[in-house]
Amino acid sequence: VVVIDLGVKTTLVKKLNEYGLNAIVVPYNTTLEQIKRLKPNGIIISNGPGNPSNLTQIISLVNDLKGKCPLLGLGLGAQVIAISYNGKANKMRYGHQGANIPVRNVNSGKIEITSQNHFYGLDLSNSELNVTHVSVIDNDVEGFEHVKHKVIGTQLLVVETLNEDENILNRFIKIMKK
Repeated sequence: VVVIDLGVKTTLVKKLNEYGLNAIVVPYNTTLEQIKRLKPNGIIISNGPGNPSNLTQIISLVNDLKGKCPLLGLGLGAQVIAISYNGKANKMRYGHQGANIPVRNVNSGKIEITSQNHFYGLDLSNSELNVTHVSVIDNDVEGFEHVKHKVIGTQLLVVETLNEDENILNRFIKIMKK
């Protein structure tokens, strides 16, 4: 799996290795051709700081990758994916930070306790993406997917939020194996 580094945490890379994945971390400005040469089974666009709208090079890369390779967007990476699918990322007044933040899984209806650290909310009303998780507190989008294009995006801190029922890394690995 190729991890595009927008500020990736080493704990994520360690967790990917624990899952048996060969995680290859590449800089944010890696070209599509360079990524193709690595022949990844999937691509993760990492979390990190900043305004996702300013990452035009990454948004363009996601547009080129749509439907060609499974994608997982984490935090900032999810926001970039959302923008590439005509969603909007809007600066929140306070953001979501901390542990023990309740999120509703739209498909199961279950409430999951999560860790989060993001300052941009997502508006997916004009996108092709399906909302999978919403904040119980303010109904903000916390997760989405595009089944046909094999895309998952989440605002959650996945290493800190490892719910056995809904483990995002496990879902992504299953998608890569298909």
